[in-house]
Amino acid sequence: KEAAGGPGGGGGKRKQLLVADTVVMNPPFGTRVKGADMGFLRAALSVARNAVYSLHKSSTRAHIEKHALGTLRASKAIVLAELKYELPRVYAHHRQESVDIEVDLWYFEPPEDGIVGGFDSDDDEEDDDDESGDSDDDIGVEE
Repeated sequence: KEAAGGPGGGGGKRKQLLVADTVVMNPPFGTRVKGADMGFLRAALSVARNAVYSLHKSSTRAHIEKHALGTLRASKAIVLAELKYELPRVYAHHRQESVDIEVDLWYFEPPEDGIVGGFDSDDDEEDDDDESGDSDDDIGVEE
């Protein structure tokens, strides 16, 4: 499969090394490293031919939808279910034994033309002003 753009691709044609019909993922929520979840979604949309299913914090719903449909050029972005996700204490920066986090199960369809946006730094500028109000505080994380 040939694709335009890509990590370090600079907009030219590149050979797609990984292709899947469907991607199912539970990415980092992007609270410790801002935008980490969107990097995972960008990669998943680049790999998937048909669908991406992904968990994201419910508090970021408006931002996820705007970024997926706008910057990343997803054909569809639909919340399939609202869930509670129990996050156990795994890392030293977690303060509590476990925390219940409200998450959305999303369904995304890759762009019809197969060209995912967001690989150029200019693509993300529109989202810099869109603060979700999300923080580590609601998942029991120390700085």
